[in-house]
Amino acid sequence: MNLINIAVSNGYRSASPTLYPEKYKASFTLVSVAKDGNRYDNTAGTFSVNTDTGAVLVQKSESLQAGSYKILVKAHTTTDLEFTTDLTLVMSAGE
Repeated sequence: MNLINIAVSNGYRSASPTLYPEKYKASFTLVSVAKDGNRYDNTAGTFSVNTDTGAVLVQKSESLQAGSYKILVKAHTTTDLEFTTDLTLVMSAGE
């Protein structure tokens, strides 16, 4: 399970996902973001993915609300295969 707890106003950078064999890694895209099971409007770009590494980035923001944010990321390979994975960030008020 890809579940991480962070303070709601903090920024965040995830580790890069592992793709084996590494030589087939091409790029990554952010598919969607959902908050507490509902579509999240990410037009401000609060959530993003590094297209080269696949690391999920969350900008430090005072406007985010506590909740469970599920981020869906797609990996594209040099062999035209695509794999999707998710990361859930549980954001709560805290230091």
